[in-house]
Amino acid sequence: MLKKINALIFFMLLSISGTLYAQFPYYESFKKSTADKVIFGPLDPSGNPYAYLTSGKLDAKTNILDPNGEGYLRLTENLFDRKGYVHSVTSFSSQYGLKIEFEYFTYGGPALQQGSADGITFFLYDASVTDADFKIGGFGGSLGYAQYQKSSDPTPTAGVTGGYLGIGLDEYGNFSNPIELRSGGDGFRPSSVTLRGRGTGFTENIPNSSIKNYRYLTHRETRKMDPSFDLSGGSIQGSFKRHESPAETGYRKAIIHLKPAIAPKTGYFITVKIQTGATPVPVTHVLIEDEHYPDIAPSQLKYGIASSTGFQTNYHEIRNLHIGSYDPIPPIAVNDSYTVAKNTPKGFDIIANDTDLNGNGTIDRATILITDFPDFGSQVVNPATGILTYTPVKGYIGPDVLKYRVKDDEGTLSNEATVLITVESAKPVGIPDESKTNINTPVNINVLQNDPTNIDVSAVLSAPATLKGGTVSINPDGTIKYSPPLGFLGSDTFTYRLKDSDGLISDPITVTVEVQSGPIANNDIASTLMDQYVEIDVLANDKDNDGTIVKSSVFVSKANEPKHGKISGPDAQGRLIYTPTVGYVGSDSFKYVITDNDGLESAPATVTITIASVPKIGLAKAFIEPAKNSINGTFIVRFVFTVGNYGIEPLEKVSIKDNLATAFAGAQVKVLGINPTGSLKANPNFNGVTDTELLSPASTLAANTIEKVELILNILITTDGFYQNRAIAEGYSVINGSKTTDASVSGNKPDPEDYPAGDVSAEGPTFVKLVRGPLYIPQGFSPNGDGVNDVFIISNSLGKRIHLDVFNRWGNRVYKSSSYQNDWDGRCTEGIYLGQDLPVGTYYYIVVIEDKDKFMGYITINR
Repeated sequence: MLKKINALIFFMLLSISGTLYAQFPYYESFKKSTADKVIFGPLDPSGNPYAYLTSGKLDAKTNILDPNGEGYLRLTENLFDRKGYVHSVTSFSSQYGLKIEFEYFTYGGPALQQGSADGITFFLYDASVTDADFKIGGFGGSLGYAQYQKSSDPTPTAGVTGGYLGIGLDEYGNFSNPIELRSGGDGFRPSSVTLRGRGTGFTENIPNSSIKNYRYLTHRETRKMDPSFDLSGGSIQGSFKRHESPAETGYRKAIIHLKPAIAPKTGYFITVKIQTGATPVPVTHVLIEDEHYPDIAPSQLKYGIASSTGFQTNYHEIRNLHIGSYDPIPPIAVNDSYTVAKNTPKGFDIIANDTDLNGNGTIDRATILITDFPDFGSQVVNPATGILTYTPVKGYIGPDVLKYRVKDDEGTLSNEATVLITVESAKPVGIPDESKTNINTPVNINVLQNDPTNIDVSAVLSAPATLKGGTVSINPDGTIKYSPPLGFLGSDTFTYRLKDSDGLISDPITVTVEVQSGPIANNDIASTLMDQYVEIDVLANDKDNDGTIVKSSVFVSKANEPKHGKISGPDAQGRLIYTPTVGYVGSDSFKYVITDNDGLESAPATVTITIASVPKIGLAKAFIEPAKNSINGTFIVRFVFTVGNYGIEPLEKVSIKDNLATAFAGAQVKVLGINPTGSLKANPNFNGVTDTELLSPASTLAANTIEKVELILNILITTDGFYQNRAIAEGYSVINGSKTTDASVSGNKPDPEDYPAGDVSAEGPTFVKLVRGPLYIPQGFSPNGDGVNDVFIISNSLGKRIHLDVFNRWGNRVYKSSSYQNDWDGRCTEGIYLGQDLPVGTYYYIVVIEDKDKFMGYITINR
């Protein structure tokens, strides 16, 4: 394989040059209103570039507004003779080849030449060309890359300055055409991908070379492939639509690979693919595969994208440009050297000076691989931090060496680097210590545990007394015992030194001890109802004067659990849940302790809970006497309410609310009587409409007591039908004032047979069916002024018009009404006796309803 430039030397050269280099992978979406380190051109007469970003801009021609952050790089608008380009400020290493891909959008062109106009080039050029010296190439068929001159042009236009490779997405077909000063080609090839090589200037050959300038390399027409497709995704006449979804057939993405050639060959093998939209996944078409391009690339390359229109037009847009290396780029591991004290472990960040051209943050610290172990010590690598801790062999002084490699985030392994470690004889090194204890409580402190030099050393006290009057002494196991002064609270300090086997003594090492009071748990009071749990925030009144209570530390020991319930928790906030034993009413308690952030525990605190009974009222409502057919639409209806106290405590302010206006909508309701039993008392003002309360506030119910209320109503209906009646009962506990309510259930039992005894949760309406009888014509009446049967009443006519004629026994008509209103009082309205009372006797009537139904019969007048 071709030996590549030493990565370390290569990196150093780049650092010295001061040029701005990009790290792989490179990504530019062009969706925002700015693009970092990208230059736009050419400039219009107002000094604004023709190529621009569409984010937040409204296209007046298409009336399309691209939202902020959802834009595109627009190289040309849908206008004649437009040109636009961008080129990068940053550059990329050519050593490992390139992988390039971007989405492109061509749309809005005419049908002529299948919507072509002209095309897009993605090109690479020598990064040594400064931004000030950069010149875009000729447009038209040269697509902004190659040299260009029409017969009418007095002077030629040079190609891209320092051009290395141009990949033309040639809609119109002239990028492959050897005309207009272009070097070589296969003629006019519309809808094709064409490659042109390196060049500079506008001459036929590259200056001082026999190689043609921007020479034709190869091409492939998309319409001659199988399957065939249009290079332009928006080639439908009049189409102003971008096809941005990979599921749309007009979606297009270009994929370009530059694979480094292997010696003896040079340059790259070039592959170009076009991806077209489809479901469920896009289709990838290989147009050019492994085309050998032998020209050696400059060490660093920059990219550019150009487009133009001529007498044909199209929008040309780009999105989501990705550039990465073709071959993996290994990270660079750099040698290190460190000094370590005898018998003292020490940690090193051995990859701190290592680099990766893919980005300095892409080295994987967890992949450090020791390839050559040290001879006079041991090492441990922390996979999270990459810190290597080296521990020399006890008593060893001198050099030691280890070697390692490391991988980047793509799994590429680095070169081998050497770590030189020099172990020196030096005084021991200690680290200050901290400890905590409760008031009046001694504590043993392992001061050697955190010291770097903790091998073959011993602790030596500087003095037997502390700064604040405490005492210290060394235990047989090497720990130091600290005893605080009696009653002391606060911070105290003392010092010790380390002494090794060579007699070397460390600098003084300070130990700080915090003497604290423990957390204080205070008693709590809670309450709940029978069979209901309660959440208790026991920490709400607890405190810690010199620390923080650990909320999850709330602890109830087995010996301190409640006798009439159980405890669960604590939750994250330290809250406990107390659940009483089923049916229990009374008092209960338990004890708990808490711990603070220093590990100090409180004295026990007591929680007292009062469990109160739960009042429970139940209500049933029964329709007792089925209403018979009424002749005149009036019904006597009787309801019986059964109300019970199913709790263990008496109820006061017992209430039954019954809204008769809602139940018997459209009917006339009159209360005839309310008859309560026991300690229930009737409300004399109840009418079911403006006052819906059946009972007086003085009504009570003893525990486990059931009483009844009879309600008698007179109901006049205008239409037959079913009626639904509901009632609500409520009462208040005499003991604690808590309220209980229940909605009525139909029947005589608030706890129906199919429910458990005492379960009053059932509810539902009480149904009443009221149906009036047929048309009723009485056989007589007595108009004598006593207020009873004084008029002739025809019942159940349902509001229909009545025609009434009455005749005496001689056939003479004595009464007539064409719209009878049940108001005839026995007087004559016809003939010589007009206005006089008709004599007692039998008469003949004819009744006609709505001029259709006819009824005849006899009627007796009896005064």
